[in-house]
Amino acid sequence: MASATDIGVFRSRFPEFSTVADADVSTNLNTADVFLDATMWPSQPDFALARMFLGAHFLILQQQEIANATVDGTGLSDLFVRQIRFGERAIGFAQRKVPNAAQDVAPGEDQFDATYYGEYFILLRHRNLMGVSIV
Repeated sequence: MASATDIGVFRSRFPEFSTVADADVSTNLNTADVFLDATMWPSQPDFALARMFLGAHFLILQQQEIANATVDGTGLSDLFVRQIRFGERAIGFAQRKVPNAAQDVAPGEDQFDATYYGEYFILLRHRNLMGVSIV
């Protein structure tokens, strides 16, 4: 459970979130706690930093979701022009898809590439947690 001290430390580490409500910061730090186990990390300072980076990653995703929220009952994806006609000619448009370049990651892990906070979290995790190896 995120405390007032956790929120203060988070804000000092990430001043770009100074205008975000405490409840949102707390919710996303609590979400990060669901995915992390402090006992599995050999370095507790790295764990604390990874927790903040993962919370920041979730916070950015939350803000993007709010920015892409529905407008007048239609999703923003429906507001884009799909086709333009000039007489007999037509030009069609589609939404840009995020390429899935990483084939060697677990399902859902490629979403960490969506923010640099997620990328830093992965770097800290790789530095502290050993992968499974079969000998």
